[in-house]
Amino acid sequence: MCEHALLENDLRPDTIRSYKSYIKILLEWLSKRGKENMYVINFTKSLANEFLNDIYINRNLKAILYNDYLVKLRLIFNWLKQYDYINANPFDKIRKKKTGHKEGLHETLSYYWFYSYISLINSFHE
Repeated sequence: MCEHALLENDLRPDTIRSYKSYIKILLEWLSKRGKENMYVINFTKSLANEFLNDIYINRNLKAILYNDYLVKLRLIFNWLKQYDYINANPFDKIRKKKTGHKEGLHETLSYYWFYSYISLINSFHE
């Protein structure tokens, strides 16, 4: 069902593969909770929140990856809503996590140190 929709929208193969990956992870999560036969119309905002929080904690995701899951699943469920498989998108009113200054600072420092290190190595070869 979703595969047909993704192909119908003329998305790139990498995008389709990405969406399938998110769907697979969600289905595995549902299966672990004995809900593998749940109809998509019964997937609630409460389950959406539980899923996102579970992967955030258990997969030790950064806020940016949590937000990526949220955005991708929101897009997939928007398609389901557009084609009347569901009445409301359970991911719609879930807020993105704030990406803190600390996380951004860490990435900036890593970037800074990496290029400083490369510069130092290059200076030995000059």
